Formats: sequence, structure tokens, C-alpha cells
Amino acid sequence: MKTNDEGDVNCVGCELCAKICPCDCITVVPYEDEKGNRRPKVFDIDLSRCLYCGLCEDACPADAIKLGQEYEVASTTTEALVVHLEDLIAAPHKAEEGAGTVVPASLAKDGSGKTITQANVKGYDWWQLLKREK
Repeated sequence: MKTNDEGDVNCVGCELCAKICPCDCITVVPYEDEKGNRRPKVFDIDLSRCLYCGLCEDACPADAIKLGQEYEVASTTTEALVVHLEDLIAAPHKAEEGAGTVVPASLAKDGSGKTITQANVKGYDWWQLLKREK
């Protein structure tokens, strides 16, 4: 979840991400803060149901949602797979590249297996290559 310079979340509680989600894994409960701005009181993502499709990121008008390439969802309980607003704010730089970014990689040549090392070049956004029918 992205925040602004003041530390407030960019999310305006519009619930578009929850409505567009094909898995129904996002829960948003909006409220109005003391400044009169609409913010999420509850913003939960159930990672056990999420497809990581990126539709929520595309639908967000406030650019508050940023998906990454690292999925840390291993858990012994299903309750731990529900990520809350506080957890999303605590890790603001986890998704530097964003969803759909392809980063060139190469296999290690030391014979240790399939160790992937990233190249020092910026990836490209493969979403731009998709053609949509009108």
C-alpha cells in the first residue's frame, strides 16, 4: 500500500479494487477522517484466494495498490494469509518494479543448480503488449 509524504495512505476507500477482483479476496470498509478525506478503515487481502492478476492495481484511481514479484504467503494457518492495512503500510518498498514487469535474468554458471541472478537493467511492462478487442 502506497503512502504520501505525510504518511497517509493513498487509498481513498472507493472500493473499486474490491469490486473488480474476480476472487472476491479484497475487503474495504471506508470512513471519513478528521480532515474530511475518505480513507480505508479496513483494507484486507486474503492471499489464499488472490490470483495476483493485477486488476486491483489497474482499477485503483489513487495509485495506492502496488503489486510485487515476491510472494511470501507460506503459513501454517489460513488466518495468517489475510493481510491487513497495517501490514501493507509496514512494507512500502516491497513492490519496487510492480506487477507485470519482466526483469532479465541469467542462470548461475557455477553448477550449483538453477540459481537466478538479476541483470542490472530495468525491466519492461508486458501489460503494454496485450491487445484488447474493441
